[in-house]
Amino acid sequence: MNALEELLASGAKLEQFFTPAYVAQAQAYVEPLRVKGTVDLIVTFALFAIVFTFRLHVRLYDACHRFATRVAARIRPDTFADRYRKLFERVWKGPGMGASALFLLVLIFLWLLTDVPELIYFSYLREKSEGLSHYTPLSFAWDTLKTDLIDTTVMTMGFLALYALMRHLPRAWAPILGVVGALALLASPLLDPVRERVYYSYAPLPDGPVRTAVLDVLKKGGVQFQDVVLENLSRTTVRGDAFFAGQGPTRLIVIGDTLLTNNSPEEIAVIVAHEMGHLHEPVWPPRILSAIAFLIGLLGLQRLFNFAARKRWFGITAPGDVVGYVLVYFAFNVVMVTAAPLANARSRAREAEADAYALQLTNDPSHFASMMAKLTAQNRFDPVPPGWIEAWRGNHPAAARRLAMAVRYAHEHDISLALGPPQDAKQ
Repeated sequence: MNALEELLASGAKLEQFFTPAYVAQAQAYVEPLRVKGTVDLIVTFALFAIVFTFRLHVRLYDACHRFATRVAARIRPDTFADRYRKLFERVWKGPGMGASALFLLVLIFLWLLTDVPELIYFSYLREKSEGLSHYTPLSFAWDTLKTDLIDTTVMTMGFLALYALMRHLPRAWAPILGVVGALALLASPLLDPVRERVYYSYAPLPDGPVRTAVLDVLKKGGVQFQDVVLENLSRTTVRGDAFFAGQGPTRLIVIGDTLLTNNSPEEIAVIVAHEMGHLHEPVWPPRILSAIAFLIGLLGLQRLFNFAARKRWFGITAPGDVVGYVLVYFAFNVVMVTAAPLANARSRAREAEADAYALQLTNDPSHFASMMAKLTAQNRFDPVPPGWIEAWRGNHPAAARRLAMAVRYAHEHDISLALGPPQDAKQ
C-alpha cells in the first residue's frame, strides 16, 4: 500500500499532522525536483552518446597531448623542471603523464561546468525564493568551489594513480587496487568527523534542557561518545539534521542548530534516539560486502578495458589508455542508476528499523510523531509521495509511513497520542 493508505490503516488522518495547504505547498516544491531527476538522467546519457559518437574525448586528449608536448619541449636539461619530468616519466612508464593529467582536469572541469546553470537555479535561486536557504551569493560560490576542488583533485589523482598502476602491472592492477580500495572502504568511517567540517563548524551543545534530554537518552541507550555538539547549519539552510560522527569513545553526537528553532528537548532526544538505532545495525557485513563489490567491479572494469582495447571501442587503443576514463564514468553511471532502487530499498529498511528502535527506547510516540511532522515541514518533504517515486528515489520511508508507525506503537502500548497543531504552509 502507498504511504497515505498505510497512515489511514493505522487509524490516523493526514490532516492531524499537516494542513492541506502544507501538503499542496510541499508537492508544488518537490514536483520540479522530480522532473529534474528524470531530465538529468536523460541529459547525462545523451551527453555520453554525443561524446562517444563524435569522439570528443579523443579529440580533447589529442589537444592536451599537443599542448603538453610543446611545454615539455621548452624544458631545458638538468633543470628543476627537467628532473620532475623524468620522475613523472618513471612513474608513468614513459611520457604522457602531463597530457593525461591535463586531459582529466579539463574533462572533469567541463563536466562540472554543464551543471552550473542547474546548480545556480535549483540549489541557490529556487531555495532562496522558497525561504529554505541562508546562502549569500559569495558563500554559495565558495562552498560550491570547495566541493568542485575536492572532487576534481580526488578524481584526477585517483585516476592518474589507477592508470600508472595499469601501466606498471597490466594484469595485476585490478586485484591490487581492489584490496587497497577495500581496506580504504572499511576504514572510511574514521573520516566522518572531518568531512562535515569542510563546510560547517562545531561547538559544544550548551547546558540546558536540550543537553539534559540528549544526555539522558544517550545514557539510556548505553552509547559511548566524546561530546554533544551543535553544527552551524543555519549558516546555509533552515533544514534540520543530526548524525553521529566517529566511533566509540571518540564519537561526536552532532545536532544541527536549526533543530533548536522548531523542536522541544524531548523531540530532539527522539531524533538522537533514531540515530542511536543505526548503531545497532550490523556494521561489518555491509562494509565487507561493499569491499567485495568494489573488488568485483574493478575486475569487471579490467575485462571491459581489455575488450574495448581489442575492439578499438570508444577511442581506446590500449587497456591503459587514459581516454578510457570516459568509459569508466559511463559504466559508473549505469551501475548507479541500475542499483539505485535496491540501494534505496535497503536504506528505507534501515531507517524504519532506526525509527522502531527510537520508539522502543523512548516509549514516547507523541514526541516522535510531532518531531516527524515538524522535521518533514522544516525540510519541505512531501509526506505522501507517489509509490513509484518512493520506491525509485526515496532513501527514507515517506513521512506518512513513519507517522503510521508511531500511531500503531501508541495503540499497541495503550498510549494516548498528544499532538500539536498540524504543520501549515510556510509563507
